[in-house]
Amino acid sequence: MLIIALVILVLIGLGAATAMRMAGSARQVSSNMRQEALAQQYAELALSYCESELQKAQREPGFEDTDLSTTAGIGAGTWRKPAAWTSTGIGAAKDVPGTLVSGSQPPKKNPQCFVELLQVAGAVNTVYLVTARGFSAGYDAEPDGRTKAGAVVWLQSILALQ
Repeated sequence: MLIIALVILVLIGLGAATAMRMAGSARQVSSNMRQEALAQQYAELALSYCESELQKAQREPGFEDTDLSTTAGIGAGTWRKPAAWTSTGIGAAKDVPGTLVSGSQPPKKNPQCFVELLQVAGAVNTVYLVTARGFSAGYDAEPDGRTKAGAVVWLQSILALQ
């Protein structure tokens, strides 16, 4: 009888340990989803910021057509090169001003956007490829730019202006 009671006690202990582990996993999944949602919102903010800057009659420095790199296609764009996101000067990524970034969990790094002139055969309008990325509060990157922790979301749009 004592052996049966010990076996039942061990089974109850294993069941409790499994339940605790699953609760921890559910909490981690919930946290990851929240980080991903925040990064998505910041990426949308960056995309909106760059698109609105391009539509202004008097653009901010760095948004003039002469400041932008040119690409023949989406797949060949400079936005794919990690150095484009860390360099400065002509053709560099633009950080969204801190005054536009708010929230209960501000990102570790301000959202960024990268604008390129897109060469489109026969296009009557000026066409831009806008790439944006948003980061979560827990974002951290390797020296080569790969994500180490947290979340990063990338968005792209094509904007044609007359």
